[in-house]
Amino acid sequence: MKRLIRKAIIPAAGLGNAIWCAQSFIGDEPFAVLLGDDVVVNPEPCLRQMIRVFEHTDRSVIAVQRVPLNDVSRYGVVQPVDNTGALHVVGQLLEKPRPEQAPSNLAIIGRYILTPAYL
Repeated sequence: MKRLIRKAIIPAAGLGNAIWCAQSFIGDEPFAVLLGDDVVVNPEPCLRQMIRVFEHTDRSVIAVQRVPLNDVSRYGVVQPVDNTGALHVVGQLLEKPRPEQAPSNLAIIGRYILTPAYL
């Protein structure tokens, strides 16, 4: 049975708190987090691509896109430590770094597949 979980958190306490509040529904399964402030248009849906990567790697997956370096301060940015084509191993996440401090221009775009280890 599928369940839709909608929870208003007032005051807003961030993504981590929202995930923590949903932990009793998540259990010990991987779960997807999709933020509504990012729209991804692609012939193959973003989440489908991410599920395929997760099934191949058995690791958490974060969707990113390249942005102009002068725009990185608007996003969370990943520090890639290794890559195979478009797939990057991430060493660190930085929230809205100044352009001169950004480790890359790979911005997080509000799509995550996480394992219960993050709870």
